[in-house]
Amino acid sequence: MAADGMRSLAETVPWRHLVGFENRLKSEDQIKGRVAEDIRVKVRTADQAFTTLRDAIRYTFQYPEARYKDGVAGDLRRLAESGFKKIKLENAWEWPEHKGMISCWRGTAGVPFEVQFHTLPSYEAWQLTHPAYERLRNPATSDAERVELKAFIRKVYGFFGTAPGADAGETLTYYAIVDSLSSQKAPAGVLRRVRHRDGERDEAFGRDLEWRPTFLLYSAERGNLDNDMRRIGAEEAERIVERVRAQAGGAQAGGAPASGAPASG
Repeated sequence: MAADGMRSLAETVPWRHLVGFENRLKSEDQIKGRVAEDIRVKVRTADQAFTTLRDAIRYTFQYPEARYKDGVAGDLRRLAESGFKKIKLENAWEWPEHKGMISCWRGTAGVPFEVQFHTLPSYEAWQLTHPAYERLRNPATSDAERVELKAFIRKVYGFFGTAPGADAGETLTYYAIVDSLSSQKAPAGVLRRVRHRDGERDEAFGRDLEWRPTFLLYSAERGNLDNDMRRIGAEEAERIVERVRAQAGGAQAGGAPASGAPASG
């Protein structure tokens, strides 16, 4: 069982803690609410809706801030080595209403579960803001109160900076580029916004296999509707980069030059 595996993992590192273990299971009412909303919004059957539920079981690791980066990397490796299959990994340290890292895994029995990676401050912030989140979920909450709840959550998380152990001098935010000839599943390309102490710049990965300056995100923010810019995580961005590499390699092998590639001579 995943619970036994997580307890075993928790015992391997004495300075890291498995917190909230007694609350790892969503309540029956919470699950029913999620399934009902999927049935209503996505036109799913109850079985289909339940199949897509990834956080009915949630585990949370908490680390000292000084050891967060190496601790998370170690646990991601241990989870894979224990036979769990990673479904998704998101770095939420740049999100305005959540801090930490969130991952989804599938156990040997095929049951999905979520693992969150926190520091003590980020876990306490998650607990502090959870009642506000529950109020946001409640359809009886007034529109005016929702504004106040969102402001409270953003204020709490506004005290956080980048992920512990990360390079404070530069942060990267990735976007999938989707136009009328591509789709959400197969984007046309990928770009990143690079922020640092002195400013920011946007770069797109092209068929010349280089990250180069681009104006596409600024155009979208100005109102241009040619492209849908969908914010994505680093892992999804890397998959798009690899696909661009493969497409560029195939084009070159077929005798067609990669677009924007410098001429040889």
